[in-house]
Amino acid sequence: MAEEQGPTTPSKPLGMILAADRFMTSSRGILLMSFLVIASGFAFPPKSLIISGVIMAFWIAIGLTGKRHEKRRAEESR
Repeated sequence: MAEEQGPTTPSKPLGMILAADRFMTSSRGILLMSFLVIASGFAFPPKSLIISGVIMAFWIAIGLTGKRHEKRRAEESR
């Protein structure tokens, strides 16, 4: 029989990602990230469009990681 374990603490890299996710989902974080994407889009075209895409992809990846971790912790707490 498998022993039931309590909630585990995230590793250091995951903890940093989750901290970034907490900031990016706050009102200040959303405002800052939106500004970065828009400002970098107009800075030096066409390279700036690539930079904006990279920032947006980073933002999405952090958010998806945070959601997945949140979902996993909810399943563990049942």
